[in-house]
Order: sequence, then structure tokens, then C-alpha cells
Amino acid sequence: MSLPPIEALHMEYRIPINSDQFIHLISHHKFIHFSYAPVSIDWEELKRAIEKISSESRDRTVQLSINATILSAWLRNEGFSEISKCGNNCGGFQLVKPPDKYDDSLHLSYRRCSIRISRLDWRGGSFKSIVFMSNRRQEFYNPY
Repeated sequence: MSLPPIEALHMEYRIPINSDQFIHLISHHKFIHFSYAPVSIDWEELKRAIEKISSESRDRTVQLSINATILSAWLRNEGFSEISKCGNNCGGFQLVKPPDKYDDSLHLSYRRCSIRISRLDWRGGSFKSIVFMSNRRQEFYNPY
């Protein structure tokens, strides 16, 4: 007897997951949600994960939390800031939609991968930003 493929994997494990495990999970599951599971990842590893999602022929969606201060520093190093405009390109990423008064999320694209970052505070903060990545563009982009 064989089991059907897992459609969604919700991780609540509280021990950090390293970047290799993270990439492995992306390769094998359609949807992964890391709610409490911390992912030990740096900017280069996150970009590697984004490239993996973008290059997958099958649908892939990943949601994880990253410290807002760390994430805003990574984005600044890539060339983005709170005054970046739609269409700006930095390091292979394109700004699709900056945060506004109606929606605090930042939307980026990287090849076939769409990225939504909610709760991003360019001034930093101890809270977590929610990063949602998908190679299914219609998954979350809603232009009002």
C-alpha cells in the first residue's frame, strides 16, 4: 500500500531547521508552512530557496517567519528601501508592489517566484515578518 503525496506540510516543531533540510522539504512538498519552526537561514540560503521554488515545474508554496530587522537589512543590502518604487530591479528581484496604507505587504518577484512579505518594518523590530513564496502567481497577488 502506498500513500498519496502530501499536499501540505505544517511545521510546528520548535527546534531550528537548517537550510539543507529547508531546501529538501521544498523539493518534496507542494505547500509548507513553518509556523513555530525556526529556519536557520541566511540571505544567500534564502535566495537559493527562492531559486529552487522558481525553477520547480510543480507548484510550490512556502510560508515562514523571519525577524523583521534581519529581513529589512537583507533587503537593504540587495538594494531595496522604504522609498523603492514599483518596477525597481535589484539583484534579480523586481519590486511588484511596495507597502501602502491599505496593505502593509511588500510584493517581489524573482523569475517565476512571487514573494509577499507582510509586517515588514524598515526601521526594524523584534517581531517576525511573514514571508510567503510561491511559483503560482495567482496564489496571493491581489491588486485590490
